[in-house]
Amino acid sequence: MPVSEQKKRQQKIGKVLQSFLQESLKTTHGRIVLSGLLVGLCYFPMWLGVLIERAFQGSPGLPLMLGVVGLALHELWKKRTQLAKETVADEDRLLGHILIVSGVIFFPFYRTAIWSQSLIWLIVLIGIACSSWGIGFFRKYTIPTLLMALSVYPRPGETTRLLWELVTPYRALDHFMAWAGSLTLKAIGQTVEVQGAFVSLPQGAVEVGWGCNGFSMAVNIAMAGLVMGLLLKQSWQKVLLIMAFGAGLALILNIPRITLVTLASVYWGQYWFDFWHGSWGSQIFMSVVFTIYYYIIMGVTKRRSPKART
Repeated sequence: MPVSEQKKRQQKIGKVLQSFLQESLKTTHGRIVLSGLLVGLCYFPMWLGVLIERAFQGSPGLPLMLGVVGLALHELWKKRTQLAKETVADEDRLLGHILIVSGVIFFPFYRTAIWSQSLIWLIVLIGIACSSWGIGFFRKYTIPTLLMALSVYPRPGETTRLLWELVTPYRALDHFMAWAGSLTLKAIGQTVEVQGAFVSLPQGAVEVGWGCNGFSMAVNIAMAGLVMGLLLKQSWQKVLLIMAFGAGLALILNIPRITLVTLASVYWGQYWFDFWHGSWGSQIFMSVVFTIYYYIIMGVTKRRSPKART
């Protein structure tokens, strides 16, 4: 982009922000909304810091979360004309203001825990939407509502883990992955025994823990599928299918990863075990999974229907 065009765009954005601030400060509602946005501004460094820290550990959360937030803002921007015409009932505005003010008051007392800050920021976002566009916003604009709700907590895998553990037997996925990995090891001629989450070879054993069972990768791939499906303007049915396919693909491809880590631990020494089990191995594995997933989804969504070919 030429420097002159970039400067013009920056100036335009600056004028829009300046106009927004000036208009917001003129009304009580605008000032309350600005105070709520200040909560988000204070929460942002911790939110971003957690994502950056996890990125160095091999997590794809940073680009995924930025994509989710960007897509949510894009959806709201596309609907800006309709949103400007929304009427807000007095009770909706009052409810929204109560939520925002409550978040502003309580936020300083919960500066140490990321989960509490994210919950308060979610309450503030609900209050801003409710007071600005009415409670019907959440029914009419489900996509940006869902995306913003997904973006507030920078560790979505932990939330889904709690839900998963509530509805499944104890360490069910760990045990399944250990069993599936043992089948792969047997297929390549290894003598293997499985006891729960432990995979035992004559020379040693490894335990399939939560970080190795593929669940976190499945959640990340499902989120990536959500973003891809919405960007490609697929129906909700197809988006859900894309997400489910991605989660299943991640779990299937996690089986050879368990096999590799087991062989590295037992035969190749501590260095190679740490490499494949650590951040570098996770990034390599995730890159492979994302690449396969991307090309499969793009191939499926770009296939033309028989009517389009005729």
